[in-house]
Parts: sequence; structure tokens; C-alpha cells
Amino acid sequence: MGLDLSAFAGILPYDSQLYGIHQPLLGWKSKVQKERLTRGLVSTRRSFLWAVAQRYRPEFSIESTVVDAPRYELGVASARPSVSATMIPGMDGLLTQNVVAAVAAGGGGDDAWRKYTSREYVTGALREIQEGIRQEFIGVYTATVDQHARAASAFQRQSLTAILTRESVAAGVLADFSDQKTPHELAQLFSPNVRQALDLPSVFGQLDPAESDLATAALSPIGVVHLFRQYFFELATFLGTPVQHVWLSPGGSVELIEVSTRRQILDRTIEQQSETTQKVETDTTNSDELSDAVKQENSSDTKLGVTASSNNNYNTGFINGSVNVSGSFNLDQQQKQAREQTHKTTRQQTSKLSSEIRQSYKSTLRTITDTTDMSSKRYVLQNTTDTLVNYELRRKMRQVGVQLQDYGTRLCWQAYVDNPGDDLGLPIFVHAAPPPDLQDLKVPEAPPAQPPLSRGDAIVVKGGWDHGDNRQDNFIPIGPPVSIVAPAGTVTDHLEVTLQQGPSWAYRAWPANAADTTVTIGTGPETTAGKDLIAQVGSSTDGTDETTVVQAFVGVQCGPGGLRDDAKYDITIQVTPVFRPSKASLKAVADAYNTAMTTYTEETKLAYQKSLFDSIRERVKLASGIQPRPFSELREEERVAVYRKLVGQLLEVAGVTTVDPHVRHVFSEVVESMFDMDSMLYFVAPDWWMPRNSVTSQQALAGLGVTSADDQGAYTPGNAANISGANVVGWGGARAVRSDNYFITEDSQPARLGSSLGWLVQLDGDNFRNAFLNAPWVKAVIPLQEGHEWKALGWLSSDSIEGADGLDAIYQEGAPSEVDGMLTALRAYAGWPSPDLGPRYAALAAADFTILDAIRYLIITIQGKQDAGLVKGAGLDYLPTDKVYENGFDPLTGGFVAKPSTPYEVFDQWIEVLPTDQIVPVEVAYDPKTGQQL
Repeated sequence: MGLDLSAFAGILPYDSQLYGIHQPLLGWKSKVQKERLTRGLVSTRRSFLWAVAQRYRPEFSIESTVVDAPRYELGVASARPSVSATMIPGMDGLLTQNVVAAVAAGGGGDDAWRKYTSREYVTGALREIQEGIRQEFIGVYTATVDQHARAASAFQRQSLTAILTRESVAAGVLADFSDQKTPHELAQLFSPNVRQALDLPSVFGQLDPAESDLATAALSPIGVVHLFRQYFFELATFLGTPVQHVWLSPGGSVELIEVSTRRQILDRTIEQQSETTQKVETDTTNSDELSDAVKQENSSDTKLGVTASSNNNYNTGFINGSVNVSGSFNLDQQQKQAREQTHKTTRQQTSKLSSEIRQSYKSTLRTITDTTDMSSKRYVLQNTTDTLVNYELRRKMRQVGVQLQDYGTRLCWQAYVDNPGDDLGLPIFVHAAPPPDLQDLKVPEAPPAQPPLSRGDAIVVKGGWDHGDNRQDNFIPIGPPVSIVAPAGTVTDHLEVTLQQGPSWAYRAWPANAADTTVTIGTGPETTAGKDLIAQVGSSTDGTDETTVVQAFVGVQCGPGGLRDDAKYDITIQVTPVFRPSKASLKAVADAYNTAMTTYTEETKLAYQKSLFDSIRERVKLASGIQPRPFSELREEERVAVYRKLVGQLLEVAGVTTVDPHVRHVFSEVVESMFDMDSMLYFVAPDWWMPRNSVTSQQALAGLGVTSADDQGAYTPGNAANISGANVVGWGGARAVRSDNYFITEDSQPARLGSSLGWLVQLDGDNFRNAFLNAPWVKAVIPLQEGHEWKALGWLSSDSIEGADGLDAIYQEGAPSEVDGMLTALRAYAGWPSPDLGPRYAALAAADFTILDAIRYLIITIQGKQDAGLVKGAGLDYLPTDKVYENGFDPLTGGFVAKPSTPYEVFDQWIEVLPTDQIVPVEVAYDPKTGQQL
């Protein structure tokens, strides 16, 4: 059963959005755009000639590099089989100037081009330019002789070589082109007003502003904007399908809580008993509304360009500036096409959004997760009866009526602005990386310095010496050897000997140190020095091997030939060993300290790396979560940037080169008097055809000193570590070498538009701003001020701005008798700005109807519609554009009107069904046998 819309007549709309269709027109060739394309084609020509020049090998030889009289042989270059890596200068040298001047003097015709580019002529011209080469060589040498005073000879040869290379290559290119190309192609290639780049695809010829119909279609400086207003009406509500089922026993009650909870607590205690607790709570409420969703869709449409659609702020609302190029100047036909496109686009848009809103609602009665974000709803159901009660929970649904109203038509001017985002400043993200927490790490204490020497326990040796001993040894022990026991980790450095009893003239201990091997005792086996007295300790593999004294003889040191007298002596000698740290103990202590320091360094490195990557993760998360600035502010900035560049371009075209702000101010006022700059639209061109300089994620993290993801450089404590494979994880080969890779974490927001393309991204900008910053150009569409169309047409068609090229072309009608209808309207018009126009149209034949005549017809038709919008109807107190707010919802018979019948009429309507966040319990009963709902 259909919905009776008449029951809702008179309901006022609760919201509205402005919508529009921009239609460029064909036929008028823009002088500004022709010059813009010409500059591009000239650049292409130069690039082509430079590339051609690389294919030639210069022919010359240098005999002398004397500055004022160089001697050389110069010939015509020959084509090389392959292009060398050596860069050869271009085609703007002396020979080229000579040829171009000769062609101009010869009349510039085909015969002149054929004659003065022939191999014979360029060979002779190489001799004619020798004086010019000498003068240039002197000038180059004089300008830089001071810098090259130490290598004057080498510099002279280098400078002359460069000049001769340029001229020889130019001669080769001209001679070959003269043999292979037609004179017309040579004229196109070398003429300042280039029309076609030689040997390039035919598309460059199609872009020739002077000839191409394709370029003409894109160059028309005027167009039409058809405005529509979309209204939203709240018609009715109803209950949708069940989302949950609840049953209650007699006398029972149930409490339904819809909860989403997440809690995060960080509790950390260190040795100093300091405690840090972090708790974050956020309450979020989401409300989906169709009109807001439509508005968001309008502001998020990124299909931008000449043949696509865009959205821009227009006074108090948004305009979808869908472009549909048209060759017809018939306003009724244009409005019909615009209405059909608007109906299709807006219907698909709102249907899609309502479907997305409907899918976005999902009821879960109780859900508990670990988060600090909390939102809850509480429902209490009670059964006071003595029977079982069943409830179905149904979502409340809305019926929203949508209507579209014709809201007027404006004539507009369109122009192109290159690199629009270059003058916009970008935010600098301030983020301080905290230092690593090293409180739990202790720096190993350096081991205490071991004393270089330490004294051991004294050993007392007693004995006698009888003068009747006839031995003549130079050392006579007074007893068996004594043992020297070194404490752990030491070796014997030397022995100190003190005589306690006996003669004072001779005594000693042997060996006094590990190197004391000079004493001999008798003539037996005991004479082997160190055999049992000196031991080898340590290991030669680690460099700790050394010797130490383990036993020592104590005795009397005699002079040469021995000692003999009649006395008998009782001798008491005290021996005190002196020890030093062994090499093995010193190495063990050093190794232990070095190991502890290595462990500390590694732990410090890990702490620095953890702090670094925590900072990187936090920076990525914070950067991705920065809220964009208000949509209207971003668009206003972009509009100002476009307007500034547009005024600068117009001043340049008009020949005004002064930087006096007063002149620019006056010029700006002139422009604003004719054009509604506040309502300017701009279509952002895609960047796929013109590569830009990318900004990598490594550059974005440069503040932390992060290097490339594949750079495995050494770590230095206190400096930023490299992003190694242990910290950056690819997925399915994602760590391939790509300059446009970017960083994300599991906590970061989705990457912004353009991240994978290497776009310059503004953190507090939206998708529109990012597209604007990276756009190679924008197309600015500026509506004309109402009532100033004639003034603007005269200004635009002047020779100093757009020119009048193409305005006198015969208009090609898009429908039979279209021109006749236009002529009828023009003949009936009485408000011409010039008295000559009335008689013109009174006598004008349909066969002589021009593009300018069609534009004038379009102006008077638009002005007539605008005048109708300012006239209140009979007995009415409001204008036609406000009738929806006065009369409310008025059901449209048939649902859609394509062809306009009256100005400012409502021409389209439809119904959308949207879910709400409200759930309603409905009591239901079921048949116990069939299970069907009763």
C-alpha cells in the first residue's frame, strides 16, 4: 500500500542543502588559456630539441686556445648510433640564431626554410659565426679568469670545447632535419609561436590553441551554474524488524543494559617508590542524520576535475559542481539536462547514505570490553501478570521526504590556476620525545684498583757458617730452600732480605725475583737456575703467562774466589716476600667489568630504542588523530589562494607588472564589481598526470632522527636508533623499496588520502586540502554578479583579457529551430547596453547567428529568470525561492519533472527510510502448536 503524501502537506523542512550543476560552454577561445598552453608547448619543444641534440657527435678540433685568436676546425655534427651519457647543450646558439635570422630575411616561406637549413648553407654559416665564437670565448674567459687563474690553459680548452660542441651539434640537427622534414615542420619547430612539437604524438597537435577543436572545447571562458536546493521533511515513524527477544515469567522483571566499556590503567612502581597512574575517559555519542550525511558526502566528494564533480562552499551551503560540458546555449535544454543529472546524482546519493546509516546500527544488549569509553542505556521490563509475557525489541524507523527545488541560474567565468597550493603554509607538528627511563639501570662500578705491591709474611732462616768450609762458590746457602706461597691472584715480585744476626758484610736470598738467574751453586745439578725455584703461571693463549718465585735459598754472598777465615758465624736472616697482582687476576677483573659494562650498554641501548619507538608510535598515533580544521575555513583559505593567483595572472595578461599594492587593489575591486568572488567554485585537477615531489614518512619523523627502514647502521647511545626489521614489520612483501611507504600502528587512525601516493599531507587538513596541495592546477569558476553580465562580457572579451577569438564563429544549433527561438527572444529584448544591438537583431538572419549572439541570448534569459525570482506572486508575501518555507511540504504529482515549466519550481521528490537509535519493546504472543506469532 502506497504512502498517502497528502497527509503531510504543509510540514516545514527541518534542514536543506544547496546543490548545483556547472556546465561549461563551447565556442569561445580563451586568450589566457591559449597563452597557457603555448607556454607548455614551448617547453615541450625545448625538451624535444634537447633530446634530439643528445643524438649527435660534434665534429671539431682545437689547434690553439689563445684567448684573442683561437684556432680550430669546426664541422657539421653527425648522428651517433646511441645516446651518450654526456649532456650536450641545446639549440639556442649562434648558428641557430643565424639560420632563423636568414629565414626571416628571406621571407619566412617554405623556400627560405629549405634553403637556409640545407647542409651547404649551415656548413658555410659555421665559417660566418667564427667571429661570434671568438667574442663569446673572450667573454666567457674574461668573466671567470680570476676563478681559474691556477688552471687557465685547461679552462680555456674546456670553454672553447663547450662552444664548439654546441654549434657543431646545432649544425648537424639542422642539416638532418632539412633532409628529413618538410619546411612547414621546420617552421613549427623553430618558430617562437610554436604550433606543434616535431616527432611528438598527434595529441600535441590537438592541443594547439590556434587550430585544435579539442582545445577550443576546454578553453571557453564562460559557463552556467544551475542551482538547486534539497529539502528534508520528517514525515512519519514506524517500528522496524525485531532486533532482540526477551521473555518474562509471571511477577518477574528484567533489566536490559546496553553497555560498551573499556578501561586502561597503567600502574608502575620503581625502587624509589614513585607511582604513576594514567587513566583516560572519553564519552562519545553518535547521531546519524540524513541531511548531515548528505552534507558530509558533499564535502567528501573527491572526484575532481574538468569532466568529474566537486563540492564547494556557496554562501550558506554546499554546491556539488558536477561538470557537464555543453555546446548548446539554450537555457531550457541546459536546465533539463541539469535536472536529470541532479535527480540521478542526489537520488543515488541519499539512497546510498540511508543504506549506510541503516547498516551502521547494530544492537548488542550487553557488551563489555576493556576500554575507558563508556556509553550505556538501561531498560527495565516487569511482568505483573500471572502469565508468561514475550517482548520483541524493535528499532524505531523514520520516513524522511526529500524534495529538490530549482533555485536559479548564474552565468560564470572559468579560468585555470597552476600550482594553487604553493602559497599555503603547513602546520609544524610539535612533539617532544621523552628521554628513556634509566632509573632501573645501574652503571657498573669500576673495580677498585689493586695495590701494585703487597708484603707477605716474613720468613726467618737460621744457620751457621764455618770458616773451615773450603768451597769457593760465590753463594753459599745456610739451609734448605724456603717455600714462597703467593696469595690467590698474585705472583712474587721480589724478596726483601734483612740480616738479624751475623756479619753485616754479605747475605742474600736467591732468586730475589723471577728474573734472578745469575747465581750458581756448586757444580752439580742444582746449578740449573729456576729448576724448582721459579714456576710458570697463566696461559699464553690469553696473554696471561708469566713466572713467579715459589722457593728461595737464603745464604751468604761471597766475593770472587770465595771467603776463608778462622771465625765461626751464627746467622739469622729474615726474608719478606713482596707480591704483585698476576696478569690472570687483572684480566679477570677487567673482563668482569667489561662484561658488566657491555650488559649495561645493551640494556641502555634497548631502553633508548624502546623510548625511540614508543615515541615514534606515539607520534604516528597523535599525528593520525589530529582533528582537521573546519571545512569552511579550509575552503576559504583555498579560495583566497586561488583568488590571489588569479588576480596575479590577470595583471600579467593585462600587462601590469608593477608591484604597487594600490594598483593591485584597484584591479581587484574592478574584478569584484563584476564577479561574485565569495561564491567562487574551484575544481581540483588530479595529480596522476603530473608527478610531484613526495614527502616520505621518514621525512615526517625526521625530528626523532629516524633513518631509512632498511638502514642497519650502528647504534650510538644518546642518538636516535635506526628503524630496523625488528621494529618495523612488513606484510606480504610490504617492505619492498618504495619511496612512498608510510608508518602506521594498531592504535593510529586510518592514513589520510594521498599517503600511498607520496602526497604532501597537511595534518590538520581534510582530503580536499591534501588534494589541493598536490594539484597541478585548479579550474576556478566564478559566478557573475547579478545584473553585471553585460559589463563582465565586455571586460572578458577585451583584447587585454580573454580576447574575442571565436565569438564571431557561426553558432551550431543543438536542436531544430533553436536559433529561430533565440532570435525571437533577442528581437523582443529592449534593455540592450548598446543602441546598435537592437537594429542588428531586427535584421539578423538565422544563418549569420554567431557564438556572441548565443551568449547574449543566454544573458537575457538568465536575467529574465533572475528578475522573476525578485517578484512576489499575486497575494503573496514571499519570493518564489522561499515558497517551500512558507507552504511547507507540497506533494509533487508524478515525483519528477525534467523539463522546466515555471521558474523556481519543486521538480523532484522521494522518500528515504532511516533507522534511529531508539529500541521499542512490543508485546507479542505465539501459538504453542505452530510456533507462529499470533
